[in-house]
Amino acid sequence: MPIKTLTKRIALATLLLATAALAQTPYDDGQKALRGQQWMEAAEYFEQAIREDQQQADAALYWRAYALHKAGRDKEAERELRKLQRRFPDSNWVKEGQALRIEYQDPEKSVAQATGSDPLMDDELRLFALVQLMDRDPERALPLVLDLARNADSASVRQDALFVLAVNDAPEAKSALVEFARESGDPEAQRNAIHILGTMEASAELQSLYSTTQDRDTRIAIIEALSIAGESGMLKQVLSDESDPELRRAAIYGIAMEEDDEAAELLQMLYENAQSTEEKSMILEALTMMDEAKPLALTILRTEKDPQLQREAIQVLGIMEATEELADLYSNMTTRESRIAILEAMAIAEDTDGLMKVLETEQDEDLRAAAIQSLAISEGDGVAEKLVSIYPNASREEKSAVIQSMMIMEDAEALLSLLKTEDDPELKREMMQMLTIMDSEEANEYLFELLEKNG
Repeated sequence: MPIKTLTKRIALATLLLATAALAQTPYDDGQKALRGQQWMEAAEYFEQAIREDQQQADAALYWRAYALHKAGRDKEAERELRKLQRRFPDSNWVKEGQALRIEYQDPEKSVAQATGSDPLMDDELRLFALVQLMDRDPERALPLVLDLARNADSASVRQDALFVLAVNDAPEAKSALVEFARESGDPEAQRNAIHILGTMEASAELQSLYSTTQDRDTRIAIIEALSIAGESGMLKQVLSDESDPELRRAAIYGIAMEEDDEAAELLQMLYENAQSTEEKSMILEALTMMDEAKPLALTILRTEKDPQLQREAIQVLGIMEATEELADLYSNMTTRESRIAILEAMAIAEDTDGLMKVLETEQDEDLRAAAIQSLAISEGDGVAEKLVSIYPNASREEKSAVIQSMMIMEDAEALLSLLKTEDDPELKREMMQMLTIMDSEEANEYLFELLEKNG
C-alpha cells in the first residue's frame, strides 16, 4: 500500500458518512458542515449529537475533536479525545482518536508515543507518527522506521516502513534502505527493499549489491529491480557475464519489459545465438510480455527447425491474440501437427470466428475434430449452437469430438438434445457417461427419470 494511501486512511480515520440531501439529525448536520469545512458549526452539531444520540455518541465525540482540531483549537480537541477514551474504551473510534492526536501534538510527544508501550499505539499508528517525524527530524526518526521495517508483526506495515524510507528525500533514508537490502535476514523484506531501490532508479547501488552477493534469489531480485529502473545496459552485462540459467531468464524477462525496438532486436540476437533449447524457450516466453513482438515471433517461427520450438512460437502468437497471423499460418503450414498447434493457439486467442472458418473449409477429419475441441475451449458465443448444427452430418470422429466439447463447455442441455436424436449405441453410451459427470439440473432430472422408469 503506498504511503500516501496509508497516511490518508489513518489521518482521516474513515470516510465521512454519506447523508441524504436533507440532513435529519444533528450528527448528519455535523457531517454536512464538515464537508463544507465549517469547523465550529460542525463542532456544535456534534456536541448536540453527543447529548441526543447515545448510539453514535462515540463517533460524534471523535468528529467533534476532529472539527476542533481543524479549527485550530487543539486543547479542546484533546479534551474531547480524553472523554472518548474514558467513556468508550472499547470503541473503534478510540484508535482513530490516537491517529488524530498524532497529527496535532508536538514532535516530542510523537516520539514518545512511537517508541512507548501504549497498548493503543499499535504498529500502524507508530508508522503514521513516523511518517510525520521523518519530515520534521529524519535523523531521529530513521532508526525507528528501520526498527518497524525489521520487527513489525504485520508484513504490510514492514513493507510500508520501507516505502517511508523510499519517499523521503534525506540521503540517510536512501542509505538506510540500501543497508537494509544488503543485510536483512528476512528474504521477503529484502526483496521488497531491492524492488523499491529499482523504483528509485538507484542503479549504482543495485549494481554494487549484485557484485557483493552470491545468493541466486537475491541476484534475481536485483535483476528485476534493474529492469524496473530501465537499466537495459546492466541487463545486457548480466547476459554477457552469467551462465546460470535462472539469472539469464530474469535478465531476458527484464529486457522484454522494455518493449521497444532495441529490446526486440536484442532478443532476436539472443535467440539466434542461444546455445540451448531451454534458453530459446525462455526468450519465446519473454515475447508474451511485449506488446509489439508479433513480427519477431513470426520470424522465429519461420526460421526455427525444431518442431517443439515451432509449437511454442505458435502458442506465443495465440497468447498475443495474433488472429490474422494464425489464419495465414494455417493456410501455409503443411504438416498436420503444425496445423493442430495453430488450432490450439486460436483457442488460446479465443478466435471463434477463425475456428469456424476452418470448419467450413477443412476436409481432414483429424483437423476438424481438433477445431471442434478448440472451439469448445475458446468459449465463444454461439459455439454450442454451431456444434449442434454440424453434428447430424459429422463423421464418427467429429461426433465424438462434439460430445467431448459439450463436456468441456458443461452444456448439458445441448448434450441432451443430441442424445435424444442419436441412434448409435456407443455414442449414446458416451453421452450418458458425460451426463453422469456433469453437475446440472437438466442432467440430473434426465438421469433420475431414466433410472426410475427402468428401475
